[in-house]
Amino acid sequence: MRFAIIAFLLVAVVASILSDWLIYRDLCFLKKKKKLRIAHLVFATLLYCLLLAAFISLLTPVNSMLFTGWCIFIFLSVFVAKFLYIIFRGISAIPVLFKHKAWKSVQIAGFAVSVACFILLWWNAIVTPRQFDINEVTIESAKLPAAFNGYRIVQFSDLHVGTFGNSRSIPMRLVEKINALKPDLIVFTGDIVNNRSSELIPFIPSLRNLEAKDGIVSILGNHDYGDYAKWKTESAKRDNLDWLVRIEEDSLNWRLLRNEHFFLKNGNDSIAIIGVENWGEPP
Repeated sequence: MRFAIIAFLLVAVVASILSDWLIYRDLCFLKKKKKLRIAHLVFATLLYCLLLAAFISLLTPVNSMLFTGWCIFIFLSVFVAKFLYIIFRGISAIPVLFKHKAWKSVQIAGFAVSVACFILLWWNAIVTPRQFDINEVTIESAKLPAAFNGYRIVQFSDLHVGTFGNSRSIPMRLVEKINALKPDLIVFTGDIVNNRSSELIPFIPSLRNLEAKDGIVSILGNHDYGDYAKWKTESAKRDNLDWLVRIEEDSLNWRLLRNEHFFLKNGNDSIAIIGVENWGEPP
């Protein structure tokens, strides 16, 4: 997985350099736009420095997933916009091959599309994470005991709290949304952190406010094991996981299931709640 990401980024870098060269060449035809050419070179250089900083961060024993993620996102958001513009620019130049004038309208459309794409990417990065969609599903089964008719279970996952930085507002709003549903049981199905258990500490007070009649049940996700971080020793990695387990069980008062099950009783009926370890491929 890491190899695939690195390979993709390398291809993106090559394509980005090509795009920057084409844009700079276009600017060279504008003889009175020297400041614009310099600004383009400075901005492009800063972007590549940002990407280099992200790679260096990935190679350090203790790296910030938040910093690395934002560096890569900033680079890719600009790259996608530039690449789209270059595609439209290439299409607009087709008439030149037949000794006709380039299609200016296509080039203008390309600029508009690239700007719109850039805005859309940043909207999804900044605004969308603060929006919550609730998907209500009714499960019908002849095997479900009658006592559990109308039983409400709220399932959520992939919090990746390290992505929130120092912002407590998003987890607090999430807790309010979940509690407003008045669930009988809450299940969290993994990936509470990006890499390290320490990411969870600032959000314990918020997550501790989750309320359900029959409590909160959780399992671990692939990110929770620390496989995406570099550790000095295997012991340090195990200690990190043990700490996460203690936080979920003791500080949050969640029931963490690791290849375990229990029976949830409602009157004279019961259902089995089963939680398994993550079996996904390693990064």
